Amino acid sequence: MNASQILTKIKAYPLALGLFGAALVLSGWAYYRSGTLDDLHGEFDTVSAENDQIQANVKEGINLKEQLDQLNAAVAQFKPGLINPSAVIPNTQYFYDFEQSTGVQIIDPGQVGTVASKDPAEPSVTSFKLTAVGPWDKIITFLNALQTGPHYLRINQINFDRGMASHSGATVVQTVRVYLMIEVLGQ
Repeated sequence: MNASQILTKIKAYPLALGLFGAALVLSGWAYYRSGTLDDLHGEFDTVSAENDQIQANVKEGINLKEQLDQLNAAVAQFKPGLINPSAVIPNTQYFYDFEQSTGVQIIDPGQVGTVASKDPAEPSVTSFKLTAVGPWDKIITFLNALQTGPHYLRINQINFDRGMASHSGATVVQTVRVYLMIEVLGQ
């Protein structure tokens, strides 16, 4: 076929040629859009998930102010129970104060060390060692006073040793010696 024959065929069938050209353009457009359709579905899913998250945040954030006030009140109640690790004398005096209130003898309370937290918002842990001597019932009173005192502490290690028996008239009083390692939360 030469050029004049092709031109004659085109003039003989103009409608068919126009529809073929339109079909060719539409198929090219569909091919171009087919690659972006999957991307658009993925983007729609991402935006829908973000929208769901934002709606959940709005729903959960309704009482946020009240919850924040409750949290700040709890932190304000928590802070007075923390010791200052650098205040060695008041920390030691805290344990000596138990002598009068519980009737035990406190021997050599000492601050062993402090482990600071990596996060400044978290409390540090200060370790103490001490020995308490007294009758069994007063030792129990002392241990109870330690656990229910104003500071947040944990008895990490405890060893009991039977002390000397003393005679007070007709009764025999057995003393107990308690060795304690205590961890206290600090600022």
